[in-house]
Amino acid sequence: MKIAKVILKNYRNFIDEEINFNNQTLIIGPNDVGKTNMIRALRIVLDKSLSQVEIEPSEKDFNIFTTEEEFRVEILFDEYDETRDEHVRANLGTYFTEEDELKITYIGYKNQEKNYKIFLGEDENNDASSRYYLKCLNLVYLDSTRSLKDYINRAKNRLIRRYKEERNPDEIQFDDQKLLEIENDNNSINRNLESISYVAKSLDSIKEHLNDISIHNSNNEIKLTAYGSTDNITDKLELMTYSNGKTIELGGDGRNNQIYLTMWIEEIKYINANNYQTTLFVIEEPEAHLHPTLQSMTLKKILGSIENQIIVTTHSPKLAVEFNPNSIVRLYYDNYYKTKVSKNGCSEIIADNIYDMAYRNNVINGEMFFADAVLLVEGISEKLLYQELSNQLGNNIEKYNILILSVEGVGFDVYTQILNTLGIPFVIRTDNDIIKKRFVKTFKRC
Repeated sequence: MKIAKVILKNYRNFIDEEINFNNQTLIIGPNDVGKTNMIRALRIVLDKSLSQVEIEPSEKDFNIFTTEEEFRVEILFDEYDETRDEHVRANLGTYFTEEDELKITYIGYKNQEKNYKIFLGEDENNDASSRYYLKCLNLVYLDSTRSLKDYINRAKNRLIRRYKEERNPDEIQFDDQKLLEIENDNNSINRNLESISYVAKSLDSIKEHLNDISIHNSNNEIKLTAYGSTDNITDKLELMTYSNGKTIELGGDGRNNQIYLTMWIEEIKYINANNYQTTLFVIEEPEAHLHPTLQSMTLKKILGSIENQIIVTTHSPKLAVEFNPNSIVRLYYDNYYKTKVSKNGCSEIIADNIYDMAYRNNVINGEMFFADAVLLVEGISEKLLYQELSNQLGNNIEKYNILILSVEGVGFDVYTQILNTLGIPFVIRTDNDIIKKRFVKTFKRC
């Protein structure tokens, strides 16, 4: 099963939007346009890591452009698979349609004693506010503000602990013998360390100060050790990088993000193999701290490792131009700063326009997917000219998220088609005149 469609009514910056999803979906758009809000809507319905309190509506959940006292999040599932999703049918079969579709609806209320309701199917009396459906249907979320080092340490412990629990008797016997050898080696290393002059003198000074403070301290043996007991030894293990015969501690966020994601993928495989539930996955900005080539390879690794539905958000032009074109959801602001969804999300129309770009669909041109407006010019000289004019006039176009894009010729049609489809306003500047298309407030400010 997968999420086929989401309808958001009066939720945060969405007034009334219908968004289509595919099995692998990429959500793109300018900063603060609502990508995280859309993900939050999915999470309040499907993420069991959120408590009952955390899914209660707050004032910011209600759309500021309307006076409505409620908002709705409707999630429609389709592509039921008899093998993979039989546990969902067994638990929730009553609410499936004849087309094997399932709908879950969340309604948030303002100024009411009961501030939200969740129900299955079309009948609002099918109360599911206890979220019992999460026993067989769940969303796993990886946020963009992840603390890399903390997560790596926790994930490392979970990974080791899991394989420890899966050992057979021969492996247990072998491991116990190795731990005994390690314990003896540790004792030998610590004794040698204590004999080093500066270590011994440091220890003596500590003992002297402690004895001056209290006589009771003399009853405790104080040591400086490099290695402790083998009890809970896995908690003390650290991931290290080995390079040129030297070990170095993991440090760069780019490397840590790759390790983070590989551990996350390993946990996903475990979830799929050991849980009788249909699990969907959402990951925000997998490209964090990575240069373009690694961004691409990381995304391919994630998509190639996950069979279940996965929804990805990104600010990376590299990922936007390489993702399957019919699986892109672009959010944008209309003239009144309300969030809209191009062509209702995943669309063959968007795909056709992107395919028409052919060789022009590259990382440089991919920046237009994230722009609020685009100035199309014929070549690089015009691009440099208008960038300098902008600087001289004191109107930095980057401040308004406006992109100057060179079409390297006069073939504007391919660009205008995709810009129209994605809801991106544009102006064309040729050698002779200016052609305006949906000339919006953004350009008037400039």
